[in-house]
Amino acid sequence: MGNVQSGSTLTRTSGALDSFVTEIGGDITYEKSIGQARFLKTVKCRHRNGYLVIKIFIKHDPGISLRTYHRKQKVDREALLDIANIYNYQAFVETEKAGYLIRQWIASNLYDRISTRPFLSIIEKKWIAFSFFTALASAHLQKTPHGDIKSTNILVTSSNWIYLTDFAPYKPTRLPLDDPSDFSFFFDTSGRRTCGEGRKGEDWEDSERKERVTEAMDVFSAGCVIAEMFLEGAPLFTLSQLFKYREGEYSVDGQLAAIEDEGIRTMIKQMISLDPTCRPTFECILSGARGEVLAECFYSFLHEYVASISERKEPATNAGGVGEVLPSDNDHRIDRIWEDYSNIEPFLLPEQDVERTVMDVRVDGPALILLSLILANIRNCSLPSSRLRALDVLLALSAHLTDESKLDRAVPYVVELLRDEVVVVRAAAIRTLMQILMGVTVITPSNASIFPEYIIPNVRYLVQDAEVSVRATYAQCIAPLAETALRYLEMGQALKAHGVAPGVNSDRQEYDEVHFEVSYDTSLYDLHLSIQEQLSALLMDPSHIVKRAVLHNISALCIFLGRQKTNDVVLSHMITYLNDRDWLLRHAFFESIVDVAACAGGRSLEEYILPLMVQALSDVEETVVARVLSALTSLCELGLFQKMRIWELMSATLCFFYHPNVWIRQGAAAFIASAAKRLQPSDVWCILYPSLRHLLRCDVKEIDEQSLLTAMKPPLSRPVFDGAVQWAMRAERTMFWRGQRRSATKIESPRESIVQLLKLQNLGMLPADEMKLLAMRDYILKLANNASSFASRLRLEPDYEKIIRTTGDVELQKLSVVPQTVFLKSRAPTSDHLRSSRQPSSRLSSDVLGRLSTPRMSRTTSTDHGPNTAAFEELRRRLATINGSASSLNLAAAARERAGHQPHQSSLPGTANSAPSQPSMLGLPNPLPGHDRPSSPTDSVVSTANSSALRVVHRLQVGSTDGQKAAPAVGSSNTNAIGVLEAPSRIRSECSPERSGRSSPVSMAGTTKQSHRPRVTSLNPISTYDGQEVGINNFLENLYLDSNRELQHDFGPRVHDGPIRRRNAARQSFLPRDNSNRRVEAALIAHLQSHSDCITGLAVAPDHSFFASSSDDGTRSVTSKPRHTYTQHHARVKSICIIEGVHCFASAAEDGSLHVVRVHVNQSGSLPKYGKLQAVREHRVEAPGEYVTCMYHFNTDAASNLVYATSHSVIATLDLRTMRVIQRLENPRHFGSITCMCLDRKRTWVLVGTSSGVLSLWDKRFGLLLKSWQVGRSGTGRMVRVHQCVVHPTKGKGRWVMSLHLCTSTLIEVWDIEKTVLVESFVTRTTTSASEPTPEPEEQTGADAEQSPGAAIAALVNSRYPGGAAYANFSKRDRRTSQSIYHEDPLTCTFPGRSSEIVDLSADVPTSNRNRGFMVSGSEDRRIRLWDLSKLERTSVLVGAEPDYERPNYSTIRSTNGLVTNNVETWVESPTSSSHNNRAPQRMSMITHNQHNLLKSHHDIITALACIDSPFRGGIVSGDRAGVIKVWRVGPGE
Repeated sequence: MGNVQSGSTLTRTSGALDSFVTEIGGDITYEKSIGQARFLKTVKCRHRNGYLVIKIFIKHDPGISLRTYHRKQKVDREALLDIANIYNYQAFVETEKAGYLIRQWIASNLYDRISTRPFLSIIEKKWIAFSFFTALASAHLQKTPHGDIKSTNILVTSSNWIYLTDFAPYKPTRLPLDDPSDFSFFFDTSGRRTCGEGRKGEDWEDSERKERVTEAMDVFSAGCVIAEMFLEGAPLFTLSQLFKYREGEYSVDGQLAAIEDEGIRTMIKQMISLDPTCRPTFECILSGARGEVLAECFYSFLHEYVASISERKEPATNAGGVGEVLPSDNDHRIDRIWEDYSNIEPFLLPEQDVERTVMDVRVDGPALILLSLILANIRNCSLPSSRLRALDVLLALSAHLTDESKLDRAVPYVVELLRDEVVVVRAAAIRTLMQILMGVTVITPSNASIFPEYIIPNVRYLVQDAEVSVRATYAQCIAPLAETALRYLEMGQALKAHGVAPGVNSDRQEYDEVHFEVSYDTSLYDLHLSIQEQLSALLMDPSHIVKRAVLHNISALCIFLGRQKTNDVVLSHMITYLNDRDWLLRHAFFESIVDVAACAGGRSLEEYILPLMVQALSDVEETVVARVLSALTSLCELGLFQKMRIWELMSATLCFFYHPNVWIRQGAAAFIASAAKRLQPSDVWCILYPSLRHLLRCDVKEIDEQSLLTAMKPPLSRPVFDGAVQWAMRAERTMFWRGQRRSATKIESPRESIVQLLKLQNLGMLPADEMKLLAMRDYILKLANNASSFASRLRLEPDYEKIIRTTGDVELQKLSVVPQTVFLKSRAPTSDHLRSSRQPSSRLSSDVLGRLSTPRMSRTTSTDHGPNTAAFEELRRRLATINGSASSLNLAAAARERAGHQPHQSSLPGTANSAPSQPSMLGLPNPLPGHDRPSSPTDSVVSTANSSALRVVHRLQVGSTDGQKAAPAVGSSNTNAIGVLEAPSRIRSECSPERSGRSSPVSMAGTTKQSHRPRVTSLNPISTYDGQEVGINNFLENLYLDSNRELQHDFGPRVHDGPIRRRNAARQSFLPRDNSNRRVEAALIAHLQSHSDCITGLAVAPDHSFFASSSDDGTRSVTSKPRHTYTQHHARVKSICIIEGVHCFASAAEDGSLHVVRVHVNQSGSLPKYGKLQAVREHRVEAPGEYVTCMYHFNTDAASNLVYATSHSVIATLDLRTMRVIQRLENPRHFGSITCMCLDRKRTWVLVGTSSGVLSLWDKRFGLLLKSWQVGRSGTGRMVRVHQCVVHPTKGKGRWVMSLHLCTSTLIEVWDIEKTVLVESFVTRTTTSASEPTPEPEEQTGADAEQSPGAAIAALVNSRYPGGAAYANFSKRDRRTSQSIYHEDPLTCTFPGRSSEIVDLSADVPTSNRNRGFMVSGSEDRRIRLWDLSKLERTSVLVGAEPDYERPNYSTIRSTNGLVTNNVETWVESPTSSSHNNRAPQRMSMITHNQHNLLKSHHDIITALACIDSPFRGGIVSGDRAGVIKVWRVGPGE
C-alpha cells in the first residue's frame, strides 16, 4: 500500500471522512478525527458495543485492489492472536472508494501516559519495557515485524498493561535524504517531527524501496521508544537529528545521562547502534536484562499471572432471576487476587535483606504493579464482597509500598469508597484508610496538607451517616485519626524548618510559596477545631453503640485536646451517660473514666467525677458496680486521691464484703488493699483494721487482695439479698430501713416487720446473716431507691418527639402507652357423637361449616364438626366479614321454599351504606326427603363443588347489592372427588408468590383479608378485644386461626398423654412388687397376619387406644383386627410415627411421599369405635429417588414439628401447620444414607445413624455438624449399619446414647456423645461351660468418620472384602479370640421407637425403685429380651428361648479403670441335648411340642417393637420380616 503511492497523491484531497464511514455500515457512526495522518486517515467511531478506531486508506484510483494486503492482514492477525500484549486490527474492509482497518478504541497510549498523574515510577517503566520486549519477541518468532513502532502505537490501560497495535509492515523501509515529504506522509502522524522509527534511521540511500522490515529495524525503533519513556516524554531524535546521528555529527550521551539507571542507558545504546548487526535481538535483550535491569519476578511469575487475570471471562447468566446483581470481570479479577495473595506475596518481597534504595530514598517494588491492577478494577466492581476483598488486598500491599505511593495512589480510591452505597463497604473503607495513613512515616511536601485539605473534609460527613455501624466504626477511628493528623502536621513543619528529603528539591519552592502564610499554630488550632466538632457530634449520637465506641479510646483524644478541652467537651458530655438506661454505656463510662480523670486534673476529679462514682456504687446493674470499684482501685494506685477521700471511700465499700456477687467482693478487696498501701502503717492497723476485722473469719498478716479474699466471711445468699431489696423498696413506711433519718406519715407496724423477717428466713437467712444485713442496710436502701426511681423515670419523661425520632427501637412505655391484655377465646370442643336424625338442618349447617373451614375439604367427615350453635355463629361471622353491605347469600333450595317458616334464619346488622329494606339474611337449605346424615363425604348431600361455589361467592361478592346476579344453585352428587389442592399454607393474600411444596390448603378465612370491605362485628367474638381498629382485628383473627389450627378439623382434638384407665380394669405390671429376682415372662395375646411383607415400623397412639403398623407391602393397619388399612401409598412404606397429642400418624413411602393421616376414634362407649381414615396433610421430598427413612414428631408453642431424615442424607424439619420446611440440614452423603435418629428431651440436638456405621451429632439450634464418628467396629473392623439409636433412659444425664447395629456379638453399644467414648455394651455369647472366663472390655474412642468421599469409599471397600486393608489391620490373634468365644453369624436388634415407653413400664414400681430403667430389644435370632438396666440379673428372654440351651446367665464386667462396662448374656449348651437328640422322640410328644411352640415365637427376624399400656399394662407389640405381628402381655413368672 505504502510503496506504490506516487508523489502526486501527496496533495490529493481526502474529502469528508464521515462519508467514507457510512460505507461500512449503518451501525457505525462517525465521532471525530484523530491525529493529522495523511497516509491513513484515523477516525474514532461509535458502535453499539463501544468505540472503534478506523484507519482509512483512500484510493486515488478505484481500480486499485487491496486484496493482497487483506490476505496479509488476515495472516498476521491469526499469527498474533495468542500473544498477550499485542492487539492488532480486528477487521479489514475494502470498498470502491477506500480500504478500512478496524480495531477497538483504547483511551490512552504510552505518549499520553508519560505525562499523566500519577507519573510512572521506575518499576512501572521497567514493567512496561518488559511487556513491550516480550510482545515484540513473540511477534518476531511468528515472522511478523511491526514496521511502525512509536509511543502512540503502544496502548496503555489503567492497570499499566500495554497492547502493541497498528502493525504496518507495508510502509516504506527507506527514506530519501533530500525529500522529507515521505516521512511526513507516512510517519509523522502527530506533527511533532519526532523520529524514532528504526528503519528511517538505518538506511539512508534512496534506492530500492521494496525491502522487508527486519528485526534490527524494530529494535532501533524500540530503543527510541524506551529512551523517550525514561526521559519523561522527551524524544531522542527529530528527523534532522537522525540524519546527523547517521553521519556521526550528533551524540545522544547527553540526553541519556538523565537516565539514572546504568543498565537502562547501556541497553538503549546497544539498541540504537548504527550498525544493524551490532543490535541485539529482543530475545537477547530479555535474557541479558534478567535479574539485573529487569526484575526476576517479571519473568518467573508476574507477567504470566497478570496476563491470565486480564483475560476476559465468559459472561455470567442471570440464573438467579431478574434484578440479581451478577459479578463482572472486575469482580472475578479482585476475587482471584484475594484468593491467590498468599502465593503472590513471596514475589513482592525485596530480593535482598536490605530494601532497595536510590540515593537513600526507598523506591517501589513489584507490589506497585499489583496495586495498579487492584485500583483499576475496584471502582467498577458490581459485588460489595469484591470491594471488601479489594480493601483487604490494598491493606496487605501497603506494607510493600513506599509512603508516597500509599498517599498518591491508594488513599484516593479508599476515600472514594467512603461514599459507597453499601454499609459494610463504607465501614471497611474507614478502617482501611486509617490503617494506611497510620503506616506512613515520611511525607513529601506535596502531601504535607493532606489532612486539612483532603482527609478531614471527606470524612466529616460520616458523623451523620444513616447507619449506626458506620458511625460506630468512625467513632473507633477518630482517636487514631487525631493522632495521625497531628503527626502529619509535625512532619510538614519539620520539612519547612529543616528542608526536604533529597530528590524532591524541585517541589520545595512551589510548596513554600503556597503554604508560607499558614503557621503551625494556626494549623494546629484548625485541626483541634475540626476534631472537636466531630467528637461532639459523636458524643451526642442517639445510638448507644456509637457512644461506647467513642469511649473505647477516649484517652488519646483527651491527650490530643488538652486539659481545658477535655473538661469542656469530653467530660461534660460523658457525665450525661450515667443517666442512660443502657447499663453497657454506664459500664463503658467507668472503663474510660480513669484516663479522663488523669487528663482532666485533680479539681475535676474531686468536684465532678468522684461524687458520681460514689453514687454509682449503688447502681442497679451489678456489673457497673464492679467496674466502679475497679476504677476506684486504679485511681487510688495512681495516687490521685487525698487521704480524707480514701477514708470516705473505704467506709462506702466495706459493706461489699457481704455482697453475693463475687466480682463486687473481689473489687472491694482490691480497693481496700490498694488504699492500705497509700496509708501509714499506724493508720492501717489502728483505724482501718478494727473496722475490717468483723468482716473477716480470721486475722490476716498483711492487708492484700489475696489475704482478704481468703479470710472473707461468707456473703449473703442471693435470695435473701433480693428479698431484702424488695422489702426496702417500701422504705417510706418501714421502720427498719427508715431508721432515725426519715419521718413518714404511715409507719410499718412491728408485726409487719416480723412478717418480712420471717419471709427472709424462709428464703434461707441464718441468724448470722442478720448482722450482714444490718451492715448492708444503707447500700440496700440506696439500691432500692435507685431501682424505684429508675422504673418511674420512664413514665415521667415528657419528650415524646425525641423518642419517636430515635433511630433505634421505640419503647412504648416511654410514650405512656398502657398495654392491653387481650384473651383469645377457645372454640367449642368437638364431639364425636353429635346431632341425631331428628335435627337435619343442624347437621347440614354444621357440614357446610366443616367444608368451609377444613383445609382438605373433599375428605371431611361427620366427626369433625363442633356443636351446632358454634358452627352457626361461626358461619354467620364469616359471611358477614365477606360482605360488609346489606346482602344475603341465599342458597337455591332455600330460595325456592322461602314462603313459610325457615329454621335457623337470622338477620345480620347492616353497615352504614346498606339499604334498610334489604336486611342481611342467611338461609340454609333444608335436607332432601329421605336423606339422613351421611357417614362419609362420599354419600354427602352437599357435594364438594358446593363448597367450592361458596368460596367463589366470597371472592366475587355474588348476591351483593353491587351486582344483580343470581346466586348459584346447590345440588347433590354421590361421586368421589379426590385430589391434592396446591394452595398457600398460611393465611395470606392469594397474590402472594410464596409457596410451599405439597402444603395443605387454607380455609375460607384465608381469603377474607380484603382491605376495601368494612368489618362487621361478629356475634360470636373470637377475643375480648372490643375495639373497631381494623388492623388489630385482622391481626387477632390471624393469630386466632394460627393458634387453633390444630382444632380446625385437621388433626382432631387433643388426647390424653398415657392410657386412660377404666374402672375395675386390670392394673398388672410385669415388674415384681418386691426386690426379688423373679424373672418376667411374656404371654402371647394376639397373632396377626394382616401384612404380607416385612414390618418396617410400629407406632402407638398417645393414649394407647390403638397402634399402627407399616409394611413393605405398601399398607398400614390400625388396631388389632385391623380396623382399617390405609392404601393410598403406592410403594413400600418405610417409616411411621405418631403425631404428638392427637390421633394422627405420619407415614412415608419409598416413592418419596409423606402422608399425615387422622384416625377417628370415639371412646364414649364401653368399647372404642373407629371411623374412617382421613389424610389431612401430604408432602413429598424434593429429589427423585429420595424417600424418608425415619421420623420424629414434637410440638412447640409456635409449630407442630415433624423431623424426618431421607435416604439422601437430608435432615428436615417440617411444620405440619403450614407445611413449610423450616430447617434443612445435609449430612455428608459419603457417610451413607440415614437409617435412624434420636433427639434429646429439649430438642436442641439430633443424632443420626447411617448405613455405613457413622453417628453424626448436629446442633439443631444453629444447624451445625458438631462431630461424626464410626461405631460398631470393635468386633470385626467392618462397617456396620446402625439400626436404631435412643437416649439412655437412666444414665448419662441425656448425654449417653444407645446404638444398635450388626456385629458378631455386641447387640447394643452405649456412647457418651460429649466425649465420644464407648461406655457400655450389651453382649451375647454361647459357651459349652459356665465357668469359661469372659474377656475384659477394652476402652474404645470413636474414630472420626472419613471426611472425604474418596476416603470413605476406600474404607467401605476395604471393610467389605477380607483382603482389604481394614481386614488386614484386624490382627489374626483378635480374630481367633473372637471366633472362639462368640458366634460367627452376626445378630441384629431393634429398639422400640422411644425409650420413654420402656420407662413407662415401671410406673407401678414403688417409689424406692423408680430409678430403674428397662430396655426391650429384638434381634436376628428371633429373641425378644427385656433388659433390666438397674439390676442385670433380672434380665429375661421373653420370647425365643430354645430347649437345647439352659436359661442364660447375665453378668456385668468392668474394665480395669472402671470406664467401660460389658453386660454379658451367656448361653450354655445343655450337656444332655446331644443324648436326647440321639434318641428317637415319640411321635405324639413331638407333635404336641411343635404345636405348642408354633405360634409362641417368631419364625423370622424381628424388625419392629413397640410398648402398649392399654387395655392392659406391660404389653409389647413385635413385628417380623415375614409380616407377622404379635402382641405379648408381660408379667412376673411363677
